Amino acid sequence: LASGEGDNATVTLTNDGSAFNNTSGTLAVGGNSFTGIGAFTNDATVTVGTGSVNGTLSVVSLANNAGGVINMQNGMTGDIINVSGAYSGSAVVSLTVSST
Repeated sequence: LASGEGDNATVTLTNDGSAFNNTSGTLAVGGNSFTGIGAFTNDATVTVGTGSVNGTLSVVSLANNAGGVINMQNGMTGDIINVSGAYSGSAVVSLTVSST
């Protein structure tokens, strides 16, 4: 089990189906491809993509809890969040995307 804590945390995503808890700070996917994650719990911020490169986040399940923010707003189409199983979100979550 990996956890992201603090604004400048460095974590290892093992691509083996392990769970990941984003508890504070920002998980910046950027233009990378983060795949093979099992249960992903977000209580903080996730950004996907950059202004010039698409990003991908693939998880088995996603719980976007109160205060959880997922931001794909970078002026480009093509960023991907793939959830192969269950998604849950509370009443106070945010998902922002780019529109062109």
